[in-house]
Amino acid sequence: AQDFAASTSVKLGHMACFADTDKDANSVTFLYKLESGPSDKSHGLNVARLAKISEDVLKRAHQKSEEFEIEFELKHLMCAQKIDPQKIKSLWLRAKALRSA
Repeated sequence: AQDFAASTSVKLGHMACFADTDKDANSVTFLYKLESGPSDKSHGLNVARLAKISEDVLKRAHQKSEEFEIEFELKHLMCAQKIDPQKIKSLWLRAKALRSA
């Protein structure tokens, strides 16, 4: 996104969507409405589910996504030199749960 931040011919946008958290954390309805700015969350797994990608592939992709998120958060904490023992413990427990799944 930063590569084109100063461009006058390229704009960042995303498709609006509704995530129904009451029913299922994986239930997303895309609203076919283009909105300005970046999306607050990636919905690649939801798109793959709509494309009928096998459940085994979706489960593995979800696990890899979780691992990436944990790694990103840990690197962010280390770069910011913010040592938050509770946050680090929480991330460690999430990583441990992923390895045992």
